[in-house]
Order: sequence, then C-alpha cells, then structure tokens
Amino acid sequence: MTTGLVLDESHRYTLDGRRIGGVTSILKALGLVDDRWFTTWACNRGQAVHYGVELMIRERLDWSTVDDRIKGYLTAALKFLEKAGAKPAELQLEKKLVHPGLFYAGRADVIGVMFGEEAVVDWKSGALGHAGIQLAAYEWAERYGSGNPKPKARIAVQLREDGTYTMTRYTKADDYLDWQACCRLYNRYHLHKERE
Repeated sequence: MTTGLVLDESHRYTLDGRRIGGVTSILKALGLVDDRWFTTWACNRGQAVHYGVELMIRERLDWSTVDDRIKGYLTAALKFLEKAGAKPAELQLEKKLVHPGLFYAGRADVIGVMFGEEAVVDWKSGALGHAGIQLAAYEWAERYGSGNPKPKARIAVQLREDGTYTMTRYTKADDYLDWQACCRLYNRYHLHKERE
C-alpha cells in the first residue's frame, strides 16, 4: 500500500503531501545510527554492494564489470541466497513500504521465502547496528501494506569482503515496541521542529 507515497531526490518521504520519516532517517535522528564510520568509501561500497546484489538477483549482473573490492560481498550474498533456498524470480527487491498509522516509510532490501518461510532481509556491508529495530520497521510496514497479519522472519545478512557472511535472525518482540517509541519521538519532536 504505497498510494500517495513519494520519495524525493533528497531521500525524503511524503505521504499524501505530508512529510513522514524514513526508517534510516528516524534511527539517525534519534542517535541510533553511528555515522562516525561512514567514510565516503564505506558509503559508496554499501551502495555498490546493494546495487550489485540487486543486479545479481535479477540475473543482470555482468561479473566482468564488478570492482574487485566488492566481488567478495556479492559472492557472500549469492552463498546466502543459495543456502536459504531463495528463488530469485519470486523475490521483491527494494520494495517501498509505508505505515500510515505510525507515519513512516522505507525500502526493504529483499522480501521473499528464505529457509522455507516468508522473510524480510537486510544486507549489511558494515556493522549491524540496530538492525533488529530497523527490520521490525520494514516487517511491520510490509504486514500493514500486504494486509497479511502473519509476521515474517527478520534476517540481517552481514556480507564480507572475503566472500563469507553472517546471518542474524531477530525474534525479540521488544524490537516492535522500540520502533513504535522511535516513531513517536521522531514525529513528535523532530518533525514538529521541521514544521515550525
């Protein structure tokens, strides 16, 4: 359910003309994203890895064009997808999500069947940070938008340069309460300041 949702060139969301927070922006505004390590290289690497994984899943990646510095990350994603039994044609990539009740939006890296169950997956080429809360936000908005109340698995996949990965499943219900608190604080204090 993304009717009326707009993401502008500044990466700001509006829903039916009203400014709402993005998942990452909310976490960052509340001090839950430590961007001291966000060097230009780390940011560019993260974008390249995400785009490369998307091309790989869509079977449009020309491996001969891939920079050697990110090949390992893509290989790690491929290994994860194979182990998870994912079917590329059935995966939803970079899906825009919105939760009008909590006034936030975001884009999930991957939604689809992993290890035999519906899952929301987030790729990480750096630290996990507060991935549990971030994935709770995506999963909650996906459930809201799809109308399917059944929770999906929440999985962060930390990809490494050497072609290995670490998968972390998040199961704490408190992640949803924490996310709801984040939305309340962001909407009440941060967005309120922007409107003044």
